[in-house]
Amino acid sequence: MRTNNVVFRKLRNFDYDSQESASMNGVGIKSGILLLICLVSACISIIFFKSVSIEMFLIYGAAIIGTLVLQLIITFKPHTAKSLSIPYVICEGITIGVICDLLELALPDEGFAIAGGALIITLGIVAAACILYSHAGLRAKPGFIKFFIIVLLGISIATVFFALTSLILSLTAGISLWSMYLGSSLSIFISVIMVIISSIYVFITIQQTDDIVSSGINKVYEWYAAFGVTLSVIWLFLEVLELLLRIAIRNRD
Repeated sequence: MRTNNVVFRKLRNFDYDSQESASMNGVGIKSGILLLICLVSACISIIFFKSVSIEMFLIYGAAIIGTLVLQLIITFKPHTAKSLSIPYVICEGITIGVICDLLELALPDEGFAIAGGALIITLGIVAAACILYSHAGLRAKPGFIKFFIIVLLGISIATVFFALTSLILSLTAGISLWSMYLGSSLSIFISVIMVIISSIYVFITIQQTDDIVSSGINKVYEWYAAFGVTLSVIWLFLEVLELLLRIAIRNRD
C-alpha cells in the first residue's frame, strides 16, 4: 500500500509483529482526546488573555515555536507521539485561543461568534467525511490522491512565492500586496477553495488511517496515527476560520 501523507508513509516502515494490532476505534478515541485537549487549552487561553499584552505575544510566539518543534519531532520520531502529541495540541490550543482573542478585539461581538461558527462547520465536515467513508463506501482512488498531493505542493510553492514577492515589494516600493489581496473578492474565492481542499484532505486522512490499521500496525502507533488525524482537522478549522473572517470583513466594507 502506498500513501502520500508523511505521517502515514512512515508507518509503513514499522514492524507489524506484535501481540495486539491497532484499531480504528483506538485511533478514533485517541484523536478525540487530542482534539478535546486542544479545544480546552484554546478556551483557557481565551479566558486568560482578555487584552493585548506583551505576555500574550510572548506566549503566542512560544506556542507557535512549540507546535513547529514538536510536530517535527513526532513526524520523524513516531515513538514519541504518545508523550509529545498532548503537549503539541496544548500549544496548538494556545495559538488558536490567542487568535480568537485577537479576532474579538478586532471585531467586537463578532470574533468569538466567527470562531464558534468555524468550530461547528469543522465538526460538521469531519462528521460528514466519517459518514461518507464508513457508511456510503466512498473511497479516493490512488490516482486522485497523487494528483491531490501535487495540488497541495503547488499551493505551498505559490504561497511562499506570494509571501516573498509581497515582502520585497513592501520593502522596496512600499506596495502591500497582502492588503490588496485581503480586501478582494479573490481572497474569499481562494479561501473557499482551501476549505474544500482541506476537507478532502480530512477524508483522505481517514481513508489512509483505515488502510494502515487494516495492514496490522502495532497498537502502540495509534497515537501517531491519531496525531496525523488531528493535524488535518486543525488545518481544516483554521481554513474555515479564515474564510469566515474574510466574509465578515467583506460584509463590513
